[in-house]
Amino acid sequence: MPIFPNKPKQTVPLDIIGGTKFSRYEQMTTEETMNLMVTGQDSGVPALVPFSGYKEVLDFGRGEARGIFVSTRLNELIVVMGSGVFVVTDFLGTRRVGRLDSTSGPVHISENFNSQVAIEDGNKIYIYDYANSIFTPVTTDFIPVFIDFQDSYFIATDDSGSWHLSAPNDGLVWPPLDKQTLQTKADILQAAVVLDRQLWIMGEKAAEIWYDQGLAIFPYVRENSLAIDYGALSRETIAEGFGMLVWLAKNEKSQPNIVFTTGGKPQHISTEGLDFILSQLENPEDSVGFLFQQDGHIFYQITFDSDNFSIVYDFNTKMFYTVTDECRNRHIAKQVVLFNNKLYFISFIDSKLYEMGTDITTYDGKEIPRVRVTPHYRSPNSDIFIVNRLNVQMETGNNATVSKVELSLSKDSGVTYGNVVTEELKKQGLRRGQVDFWRMGRADVMTFQFRFYSKERFVVTNGTMDVYS
Repeated sequence: MPIFPNKPKQTVPLDIIGGTKFSRYEQMTTEETMNLMVTGQDSGVPALVPFSGYKEVLDFGRGEARGIFVSTRLNELIVVMGSGVFVVTDFLGTRRVGRLDSTSGPVHISENFNSQVAIEDGNKIYIYDYANSIFTPVTTDFIPVFIDFQDSYFIATDDSGSWHLSAPNDGLVWPPLDKQTLQTKADILQAAVVLDRQLWIMGEKAAEIWYDQGLAIFPYVRENSLAIDYGALSRETIAEGFGMLVWLAKNEKSQPNIVFTTGGKPQHISTEGLDFILSQLENPEDSVGFLFQQDGHIFYQITFDSDNFSIVYDFNTKMFYTVTDECRNRHIAKQVVLFNNKLYFISFIDSKLYEMGTDITTYDGKEIPRVRVTPHYRSPNSDIFIVNRLNVQMETGNNATVSKVELSLSKDSGVTYGNVVTEELKKQGLRRGQVDFWRMGRADVMTFQFRFYSKERFVVTNGTMDVYS
């Protein structure tokens, strides 16, 4: 006999597969995906799976983690911890090759064709000549704040608004006349960043594109047909890769927002709801961003350190996700590089080197908090409804350790949640393809919060509800 004999039953989608949505008020949405991601859309069977975990691979002992760089020609990592400059081999052996005068703050690193790695620490430029094992502080007539490389030149920006070229393939020499300024607006220069054949000169309010034309007096010429009305609020959020440039942007009239370009006018990544969240941050300029690729997905991750907030954008699925540490604070990764087909990062919290990947399902042995909050469910005609059965189709019976799923329910658009119901998943070998929760009660709106607990993987493929109205 039916549980509700006078009410027709409908089976409706649960919308358990999705990303994080941002809004001004809870009534609009509280949808969130924390430390999980969506994959498999190309197969026709999308799934919610774990985002990358990480594990420690090296401990440098002490010092702020300041910068990491892959030297393609040397095929080794350059890592700056405190004042120390280290080389890390492909077998994760280390050796100190130099020392900076400073001990804290970000550094920027680049290399040329002449066995020179340039390191800029906000005070001066240092050149590590790995062919001759020489580490040299460079004397310049400017204070550098950013460095990159293109067409044989190291390109450095200074704190007074100019950008400078080194001598061709020689970072030890910086001709005093080989410099230019940001010309579009009176602005504060942030960075000179190479994007394919373009050189982006970025201020806080605007940006310019320059091209190397090989001219005798000064080789670069500005692109005058394109005006870029977005500068960079934080130079540490500027990330280049995969034919894109991504950064936390602002101009004279806008609050912070995230944009990207493939060489033309910037396009928005951030949504209206995220722009509202960014406008409420206390110190949005205290932020770091980076690009990386994992399992075919291209991600941009940005962390607002003072505001304790990290999100990642997936260019493949066009979705945002929330990422955290094991205590649900901001994620610890500061910069990520790909080296010998593995991803490594330095962190905000210590002087260690970490390997990250989706095959690592813990945070250095600690359980990762994985959460999915669904969109609000309302009946199409806004009637009161009853949910009797909630079905989650997911992998179960594959984990060797104890795994469980917790569900809590909100009936006020995600403002508060009720009691937690726990379902322990089947043990390894006792495979079953679904988990059921019963008797959700009645409401005019329901929001479901799932929390997944395990040191191993989860694969969630679908969800449905039996709804009576």
